[in-house]
Amino acid sequence: MKITIKTDKTNLSIPMPLGMAAMAIKKVPDSVLDKFRAKVPPAYAKAICKENLIFLFEECRPELEKFKGLELINARKDDGTYISIVL
Repeated sequence: MKITIKTDKTNLSIPMPLGMAAMAIKKVPDSVLDKFRAKVPPAYAKAICKENLIFLFEECRPELEKFKGLELINARKDDGTYISIVL
């Protein structure tokens, strides 16, 4: 997987093996998950946790490996900010 972030001040490209994605999920700050939970109906919000995200990733990993090179995210803003995540 390759994560690319470009702004007027930053040009960052991070290669990351899929095997390290679970570790990256563990490092996501709780505040990020709290903001995400706030935007989801309460019945589903309690299911948003690192353990569930890791479980979902591990279950999907064999399928993700089949699509090497697939761009999952391609986001651009008017100010030139660009984010891309490629398997």
